[in-house]
Amino acid sequence: MDWFEPIAGYCERGSPAFWAEPVNAVSNAAFLVAGTVAFRRARTVDDRPAAALALLTAIVGVGSFLFHTLAVRWAMLADVVPIAVFIHAYFFLAMVRFLRFGLVAAAAATLAFAGFGFGLVPALDAAAGRSVEALTNGSVDYLPAVLALLGVALGLRWLGDPSPTGERLVALALLFGVSLALRTMDRSVCARARRHPLPLAPAECRHPLRPGRRRRAASGGVAPPVTGGARRRPRDRPISCASRQIEAEGRRRSRWGARRTPRPSALADRPPTAQGRRLRKPACPRASASVSPVSARSVPPSSA
Repeated sequence: MDWFEPIAGYCERGSPAFWAEPVNAVSNAAFLVAGTVAFRRARTVDDRPAAALALLTAIVGVGSFLFHTLAVRWAMLADVVPIAVFIHAYFFLAMVRFLRFGLVAAAAATLAFAGFGFGLVPALDAAAGRSVEALTNGSVDYLPAVLALLGVALGLRWLGDPSPTGERLVALALLFGVSLALRTMDRSVCARARRHPLPLAPAECRHPLRPGRRRRAASGGVAPPVTGGARRRPRDRPISCASRQIEAEGRRRSRWGARRTPRPSALADRPPTAQGRRLRKPACPRASASVSPVSARSVPPSSA
């Protein structure tokens, strides 16, 4: 096993750089804040198990920060192992404090919960006929934790506990479910955003360049010219009669909503029927010829 194998598990990561996932990395500060607040409250009431859970919360934040910055295999283990320890430690403490299990019964329930978590994913894979873990982007691994929160809440209701602990556990389960749903949609939303760039992408996805900015960058920072209608020429450029007539015809047709004609510079030397229809005779002055083409031929001089 290569412990330094790069892992790109989220849409936000587009390179192996340290800060390739800035949102996922910086948001781990919430674990440190929550752990600090919970640790102080636990120390105030001298609750050592709660203080241990608070320290585990801070360790989860550190491990997640390492994974979302280094993005290698050993950093992934530094992320998922503290999370697994926190989930099973909280489940054991919930069995003792909420459901009033003894230590042996709570340990047995925790072992059964761990076995349920290990066997859930293979059972779902066999039932679905495909990898559910790949389908859910790994979110199915946290499904036992959501079910455990709901199960403890139901147990409190069955015991007739009047405290609002059960309602709070249900609220936590719903919040956890929403976060897992967003984690599941990360890959699909990211792929769609990369196919159809948006002005503002989701936080998990990298911000794609807008098509206008791509064109601006390709043109050296200058916006491309609009080619919909006729452009004005410099004053020192001579304007031919055919070009003037085509320009007037293009203005007349665009006034009625028809398709605009191409630029006059491209049709300056074409006949008046280049637009697919016969244009009116240009009202440009013509040079008067006093001699017809027939009489302009050379005639032998007459004898005097």
